[in-house]
Amino acid sequence: ILEAKSESNYVQPAVKPVQRAQGETAFEIAATLRKDTPAGKWYTDIWLTTDNPTMPKLRVPVTVEVEATLSVNPSTVSLGQVKAGTESDRKVIIRGIRPFRITGILGTDKQVQVRATNDESKTVHVLTVTLNPDAPGPLTRIIRVQTDLATGNQIEFYAQAKVVP
Repeated sequence: ILEAKSESNYVQPAVKPVQRAQGETAFEIAATLRKDTPAGKWYTDIWLTTDNPTMPKLRVPVTVEVEATLSVNPSTVSLGQVKAGTESDRKVIIRGIRPFRITGILGTDKQVQVRATNDESKTVHVLTVTLNPDAPGPLTRIIRVQTDLATGNQIEFYAQAKVVP
């Protein structure tokens, strides 16, 4: 193997011989990801250039799955039609790849409130979104949850409802 190239700039391939015996060479192919690789699941190829004229290029398919530091479910809290002056609650789950504490919740007001069950450091937090609309019309809020994680330390979700008289 003379060279290894990835179709993705996020995947950085490396090749090294690990065994030579009786005219055969075994190689180890490694792929590392850049630190700024986005979260998600995707596919790419690593192309190996060889000195073998019958097989000058060899394709190695690679599956990449990068888990986000934080995830929220649901990403949109839809309360449907809600009567003005009534209160409705929904639960939102925030998951982290390591334990975290919630340090702040932005985007709330007297009509949309969000509370965490506790301030412990853990990988899953359940938030309660309480809607208490005071006037008819569409109600939409972007809620930003801040955490004590060093990177990827905040996540957003939407709260929406149609308020009827």
